[in-house]
Amino acid sequence: MSYIRKKRIEKDGAEFVIAPLTIEQVEQMIAPLDELQEKKTALAQVYDLVCAGLNNANMGIIVNDPDIWTPERVRRQLDQVTLAWLQEQILDFSGLRIAKDTPAGESSAAAPVTAIS
Repeated sequence: MSYIRKKRIEKDGAEFVIAPLTIEQVEQMIAPLDELQEKKTALAQVYDLVCAGLNNANMGIIVNDPDIWTPERVRRQLDQVTLAWLQEQILDFSGLRIAKDTPAGESSAAAPVTAIS
């Protein structure tokens, strides 16, 4: 039995099915930024977040390898606008948001993730 909530979303004719991040995934995503830099770049964290949200929607379903979202697939198949939109949708569906204190001129993709209070 799957306990994962799913949500169908659409942007400019492209349809996606997303699911919220698991608690374990959230713990990994909200690591302090300095700790994050030691492990991976902020953009790689966004790729992981989007892949997790898209792949969680298929949790418990047997899917073919081409159906699995990987950072490489994200880079090859999504544009920057869609990536940022998916990140926002998945975070919101997971009860999280991007920290609002992102410095001017800096991409929100590099901003830390915080829980919605």
